[in-house]
Amino acid sequence: DRASTAQVHPGRITPAGGDGNHRPTARLLGADLAELERTLHMVRLPRALEYARLNGLNRIVHRASGDRVGLVAAGKTYFDLREALAVLGLAEADLERYGIRLLKLGLIWPVEPQIVTEFADGLDEIIVVEEKRAFVETSIKEILYGRAGAPAVHGKRDAAGLALLAATGELDADAVATGL
Repeated sequence: DRASTAQVHPGRITPAGGDGNHRPTARLLGADLAELERTLHMVRLPRALEYARLNGLNRIVHRASGDRVGLVAAGKTYFDLREALAVLGLAEADLERYGIRLLKLGLIWPVEPQIVTEFADGLDEIIVVEEKRAFVETSIKEILYGRAGAPAVHGKRDAAGLALLAATGELDADAVATGL
């Protein structure tokens, strides 16, 4: 393992949203803790969601009319997913032909509900590709729960309850292709 620092121009990204009034604190007792809990749910998480939405951190990278299946991934796993699709012989034109929609998450917590509902609209099934436990999968299920016409959401297990994507170890393109 090693680390490095990348120097980037400060004007490279111009984030939108937020007023910058929240100040972190290490005082975690009594009234201070209650205030931190209040601001977490009433200020900071809503701001994080707004920031993600305004700055396009989560993107539907492939969408066509008539899509039936949605694939969701973030970070390295998104690139494993794209490579798995290539291993399966699916190019961009094939995604459209077979009705496959892709969502690339840049912020996995909190998962932004607006992009999830927009992504899910009209789909029959969503498959979440993620390493380790079903973190994003669970968040997407929670967002879509109770919505009329919501697609089935799978990831670690398929509709029959059988293992689809490993919950341990590291996923790679071959493992993702096998699961798909």
